[in-house]
Order: sequence, then C-alpha cells, then structure tokens
Amino acid sequence: MRWLAVLFLLLSSFAWAQTDGEPTEPEISPLRLLGFLSQAKIENPQAGATKFKPADERVAILMLIESLEEEPTAQKELVAGFLEALKPVEALFKEIEAEHDVATAFAFFVASNYSTATGKDLDGPQMKAVIKQFQSGLGSKEMGELEDLDRQMLYETCLFHALLPLLLFGEQETASDEAKALANEQLKEAFRVDASGITVTEKGFVFAKPTN
Repeated sequence: MRWLAVLFLLLSSFAWAQTDGEPTEPEISPLRLLGFLSQAKIENPQAGATKFKPADERVAILMLIESLEEEPTAQKELVAGFLEALKPVEALFKEIEAEHDVATAFAFFVASNYSTATGKDLDGPQMKAVIKQFQSGLGSKEMGELEDLDRQMLYETCLFHALLPLLLFGEQETASDEAKALANEQLKEAFRVDASGITVTEKGFVFAKPTN
C-alpha cells in the first residue's frame, strides 16, 4: 500500500530521532508518526517542506471512511458530512495563508481534539504559533522529498481525525462523553498523552513526558 511507502520513507531517517534526549522507536501509524516527528529536534527545518500542491480530488478521505463504515449509504452520508464540515476549516486555512500544509492540518488535529476533550479553544495567535511549531518540527528533508500526493494523504488524515469525534457523536455546545473519550484516545495515539498532558503556551503546545 502507498501508506507503507510513506511511513517507512519518513521513518528511515527518524526512527531513532532525539526526543527529550532519549532515542525512541515510534509505533507505525500516521498519527503516531506525525506526533513523533513533530517533536524531533531538526537543526535546519526546510521552509515549505510540509506544503503540497493539491490534486483535483481528495485522495484519502474515502479510504478512511470505508475503513470506518462498510454500509454504502452510511459511507455516502459520512463523506458528505465530512466534506461539508471541511469547508469552513479550509476557508480559515486560506484566510491565514496556511492552506495545503501538513503542519496546518496536524495543528488543527491537535487543537480540535484538545478543544473537544477540555472545552478550551485556542485563539488566533495561539493557533498560528502551533502551526509554526509543527512547520518547524515536521520540516524535515524527508518530508520535503515526499510526493505532493503523499503529503496530501497525511493532510487529509489529520483533518479526518480532527473532525471525527464531532462527526460521530454530534457537534454540541458541550462535547459528549463519547466525543471527549475519542478525542483523548486520538491525542494519546499521537503523543502517548491525552489532553491532560498538553499545555498551550505562546510558543505552541508543550507535551508531558509519557508515563508508559
């Protein structure tokens, strides 16, 4: 599968990257991979490495929804709901001149799940700081060498998991317990800590050291 090629290409240089001074071998999954790489210490991040030229069509959304739901009618409803939910999100990305960027999507993934789990939203300056944080953390030579289509797959995967708790359990003024649980589960998959181990600062997110 194309996913495996993307994952192993990135891991080839970063499987033993330094995070908190200790070499750590990450689990192989898109969220865990991005969470791991985003905290690696890159001496010279490459500007624009996380950006991509989008294809004419979505490349990962249908695959992700098919893995979640087998019934064709339900699949169509989920795809329609997801694409509709994406419109204001990507309009905001364009407004802040951060569109078509894996780092932007990953920042939104973390911010959205953090907000769902805690009820605390990031403001504009905080969100920009987080995007900058992940553009630096993910701005590796290997990320820049991926095909545009590969970066788009990572981008769409981040957006899918950012919106998943709300799509499955409904967007309400206060997130349901199910939505909070899923948001925490996804954050833990990426960083091995849930929202309680994440702090928002003026420079971006600070992640507690995992206990296991």
